[in-house]
Amino acid sequence: MGLELPPELTEPLGWVGLEWPEADEELLFAAGQQWLAFGTRLQNAAGRADAAADAVRQHNSGTTADAFGRWWDADDGPRRRLLEDAIAAQLIGSVLIVFAAMTLALKIAFIVQLIILLVQVTMAIAAAVATFGASTATVPAFVAATRLACRQLVKQIVKQVQTLLRQILDRAKKLLKMVRTVGAKRAARKVEKRIADDLARVNPKFDTSTPHYSANCTHCVQAYELRRRGVDVEATALPDRFHLFRGRPLADVENTWGRSLVDGTRDDIEKAFDGFGPGSRGVVYIEWNNGQGAHVFNVENVAGKVRFVDGQNAGREVSDYFDQGGNTSFVRLDDIPTPNGLTEFVQPPG
Repeated sequence: MGLELPPELTEPLGWVGLEWPEADEELLFAAGQQWLAFGTRLQNAAGRADAAADAVRQHNSGTTADAFGRWWDADDGPRRRLLEDAIAAQLIGSVLIVFAAMTLALKIAFIVQLIILLVQVTMAIAAAVATFGASTATVPAFVAATRLACRQLVKQIVKQVQTLLRQILDRAKKLLKMVRTVGAKRAARKVEKRIADDLARVNPKFDTSTPHYSANCTHCVQAYELRRRGVDVEATALPDRFHLFRGRPLADVENTWGRSLVDGTRDDIEKAFDGFGPGSRGVVYIEWNNGQGAHVFNVENVAGKVRFVDGQNAGREVSDYFDQGGNTSFVRLDDIPTPNGLTEFVQPPG
C-alpha cells in the first residue's frame, strides 16, 4: 500500500477542494522492477535465439536455409523484434519507477502543505478570543495560498512527466535506430562473407595456362548462381571442343535457363536490379574493346546496392569491366527455378 493521507489532514484537504492522489507508488515501483527484469530476460533470450538462428544457417544450405535467414533478419523479423521488445520493456520499467518516485514526492508535498495550513488555521482560531475574531479573517487567505501551492505542485509534476516522456521517446528512437543500424551492419557483414566465400569456391581450379579453367566463364556464372542458392558446386572445365573459340556460345546459358539476355548499359542494368530488389541476381555479357573477345560475369543486388562480381579468378568486384568493353546485355536468374541440364556446367567440389 502506498502512502496514505493521515486522518487529521482529511478536513484540511477538503478546505482546499483537492483530492488525494490515488496512485500507489509501491505498486508502480514493483511493476517497474518486474518490467525491467522481463526486459533483461527477453534480451538474454534474444541473444540465445540469435545464436541458434546463426547455427541453423551455418550448418544448413539451400533455398530453405536462405529463406529462413531472410525471414529472421527482415525488418519485422524475430532478430529485430526481440531486441526492440527488450528495449521497450526496459523503458517501460524505468518510466514506472520514475512515476513511483514522482507520486511519492507529490504526496509528501501535499502532506507538508496541509500540515502548514492546519497549523495556520489552528493558530488563527486560538487567537480569535484575544483578537475578538479578527485573526480568523486570515483563514481564507491561508486556504487560498495552500490551494495555489498544491495546484502548482500538480502542474510541476505534470510538466516533469511530459518532459520525461519526451526524453524517453527520444531515447527510445535513438536506441531503436541503433538496433536497426547494428542489425543491418551485422546482416550485411554475413552476406559479404558468404559472397566472398562463394566467389572463392566458384572456380578453384583456375589456371591461365589452359582454357579449361580460364575460359569457362559461362560455367562460372552458373556455378555462382547455384552457390548463392545454397547449392555446394564449382564450375566444370570448358570442353575441349570450345578451346579454339576461348569460350562457348552465350546461347548455352540462355537455353539452359530458358530466358534470353536483353541489351542494356551499366546504368540500365543497375536500374533494373535496383527495381528487382535486394537479393536479385543475374548475368552480364560484355564484349571487350579492340576485339579481344567477350566475357560473362554476375550481378547481384546486395542490401540495396547493385554489385558486379566475377568468380572465375578467385572472385572480386568488377565494376571496372564496363570501362574495358561495351555492347553489354544482361539477364535475371534468381527468380527462375533451378533448371535441369546443369551438370555440364557445374559439379560437386573436388
